[in-house]
Amino acid sequence: MHITHLITPARIIPQLHGTSVAQILQELAQHLATELPFSSAAEIAALWQERETINSTATGHGVAFPHARLPGLQAPLAILGRSQNGIDFVIPDQERVHLVMALLSPPEARNYHLKALGTVVRLLRSPTLRQRLQALHEPELLYHALITEEDES
Repeated sequence: MHITHLITPARIIPQLHGTSVAQILQELAQHLATELPFSSAAEIAALWQERETINSTATGHGVAFPHARLPGLQAPLAILGRSQNGIDFVIPDQERVHLVMALLSPPEARNYHLKALGTVVRLLRSPTLRQRLQALHEPELLYHALITEEDES
């Protein structure tokens, strides 16, 4: 699965304003809800928050991957948000999260969900890409960095 199947420049928020996990998830959900008329921002945020209560989706190195299944969705999609100050996701390395790549998938598409999650996790493992994403400020440039990294790997 290619990253362009999951994310668009319109789904990139170069500056998140929230200071807590709940606020960040709500901010990302509000942005996505404008594309998903069958779901509300509150429903999307609640799904991601429920997943966070099971176990943090932060993987270390300043990255988190909230993910959930959303009824009514036809295909997986992702949204990327960046926080300059970072958010405390309560993770093993104690590093604040600066990049949040959140994923939604249809409930019945378990394998597709795992492939989509694998795609975003694999991409953001790259220290070079993480540094580039932290340095850029325009959604189109962040998007270009994502697709360039995937094409080069």
